[in-house]
Amino acid sequence: RCWRLHSDNPAAFRVFYACLTDIAPLLPVVKFLITTCQVLRRNCLLLRNRAAATKENVAPDGGSSSELSGIEENRDKRAMDQRVVHVLIEAVAITYNSLSLRNELTSDELKTEWKLLVAVMKKTMNEILQMTDCLGMQISVLSAACLLPPDEVCNLAMRCLSMLRGFLTVPETSSPLVLSMEAKACALFLCNMNRAADVLGMVADSVEKLKRKQTPVKGRRVQFCVESKSCNSELALQVLRYLLESPQLQIMVLRSHLVPLFNTWSALLCIVDSLQDLLCKSNAKMLVESTMMTAYDLFLLLTYVLHSQEHPVTKEEFVATATFLCQMKWIEDSLLPKLQSKSAGTFRDLYIQVVKMFLKVARSVLMTTWVSFEFAEALLNFWFCARRQ
Repeated sequence: RCWRLHSDNPAAFRVFYACLTDIAPLLPVVKFLITTCQVLRRNCLLLRNRAAATKENVAPDGGSSSELSGIEENRDKRAMDQRVVHVLIEAVAITYNSLSLRNELTSDELKTEWKLLVAVMKKTMNEILQMTDCLGMQISVLSAACLLPPDEVCNLAMRCLSMLRGFLTVPETSSPLVLSMEAKACALFLCNMNRAADVLGMVADSVEKLKRKQTPVKGRRVQFCVESKSCNSELALQVLRYLLESPQLQIMVLRSHLVPLFNTWSALLCIVDSLQDLLCKSNAKMLVESTMMTAYDLFLLLTYVLHSQEHPVTKEEFVATATFLCQMKWIEDSLLPKLQSKSAGTFRDLYIQVVKMFLKVARSVLMTTWVSFEFAEALLNFWFCARRQ
């Protein structure tokens, strides 16, 4: 019935299983999910036996019935179609998500069955993830697994982290890259599994790498180390943007991960300083990479997000308006005169791009409750001045 409903109307499928806990008693719903997970586990066992039989050239035995108690013997020994497995996983994820919000799960009637469901679901998702090479199936499994309690899915979180690193570890290139939906899904799952620190760690490492590449080196040391493959800087910055622009994820990282955010902000500040130096040179067009412009945009966004946050180490409150005033003064003193000059030439597009990035964030600042009258007045004067250019 799951497969037929999904085939006929996927939207109705999602609505039905999301509302199943409202139209049916909770105990049968929990038992339905347990049975579905056991069926999926039995399918994994059948596939393992078939693979082993093919390797050894013997007939599969169908597995031990004691390993999966409560399931009838599979008479025809046929594995389910992968599309059916995919639909069942989606049904489990949707129903479990609505079920986990119900207060009745702590009652004596449901407590035991609920614990059994969590245990069986954990084993099921582990086994399916180990056996499938289909990316879509892996994402569906992780979407279900991230709904479980974080301490139940440590190994799945490690697998998800490995997948995200694989999506981000691509060669640096001059052509624009776009963060895939699968990479965004992995970042979301890791945050839901309380592993946002790992995601921010990858971002911070990539930003540090970009900083070392774009900032001048005063002295060099000889170091002997084995350096692991780092993430692509452009994609890592897009992950940071995804975390900051998603309200739910932004709350998560601000609540528990201020240290890596402030460290990333400091590294971005160094990159911005280098960008400002380059934009004042005549050969800026040759030296400024698109990644540096992206870093400047992310620097402004992160400054906006971190306003009023207390630094965990220094205990000082971060004031975003001070940074914005510095950027405003630099644009007024260095870029606007260049825009007025006829010698700007081919560099004019870069100057305009920087001004637009600043004005985009500044407009958001004007809509906040924490903007001061003095800052708003200075910003409006700057806006009129920039518009004349």
